[in-house]
Formats: sequence, structure tokens, C-alpha cells
Amino acid sequence: MHRRYVERLVQDEAAALKQLVLDDIIVRLECRGTDLVAELHRSTYDRASAGGYTVPILGQRRASSIVLVLHCDNYDSDPPSVTFVTDWTASDDMSYADWPKGPGIVERHYATGKPFVCRPGVREYHSHIQHGDQPWGQISRLHPAARAHARPGT
Repeated sequence: MHRRYVERLVQDEAAALKQLVLDDIIVRLECRGTDLVAELHRSTYDRASAGGYTVPILGQRRASSIVLVLHCDNYDSDPPSVTFVTDWTASDDMSYADWPKGPGIVERHYATGKPFVCRPGVREYHSHIQHGDQPWGQISRLHPAARAHARPGT
């Protein structure tokens, strides 16, 4: 896909997310070529071991932020790839140990060997052998940006 076209699509996505910045749901958002970089609020908790489990210590919440990059090269023929980076100016991927934990966060993609977000609409999800029956084309047709850029009659 033509780079300038992809950059325009990324700018359109950023514009659609602007209200989330104004509402302080996203700390800040920036287009960097075909990448969309977002800083998000993050809460972490100190942890303690109890009965063989590691549990958060409630009341020990620390507010911070985390930066993710949506790599949108070849968007929207391909879904964006999501990575977390060490800080706003960094291009170094965050180590898996520092990634947020929870449903949809997977330590290692079978093809890339990197941690990934396993959710529909993310490149690593749609390229994973377990989700071969859920192609990006089914998701992208539902996406508002895809409808806005579709030619009349398609």
C-alpha cells in the first residue's frame, strides 16, 4: 500500500481518538509516519507472596503510564501490530516482564518469538495459527475507518 495513503489513514485514526485525549483516557497521542504512538495511564501494585501465589497489595497503588505503538505499515490491508516501548521517545521494545499482564497478553508469538496482544484487530492475532479462521478482512469491514474510506458501492 502507498506510504502516504497509509500515513493519512493513521492520521484519520488519531483524529478519531482525539476525544479520548481530551477526556484524559489517553495521556497523549502522536502520529509518527505509519506508527501511532499512545501514552496510557497505568496503575501498578506492590505484590506479596501468599500460599504459593503472588497477590497485589491493595492500598499500594502506584499511578504511572505506559507507551504503546501501533505499527500501521500496510494498514488497512493488514491490521496494526501492537508493541509496548520503554518510554515516549524510545523505539526499544519493552521486555515482556514489564508488559501489563492479563487476558490477551501472550509471552511469545509462534512466528516472531516476541510478546504480543492476542485480540481481534491486532496483526499478531490474525497471523497466529490458532486464529486462521478469523481473517483481518472480517474485522476491518466492521471498523469505522474502513467504512469511511470505502468507495461508494463497496
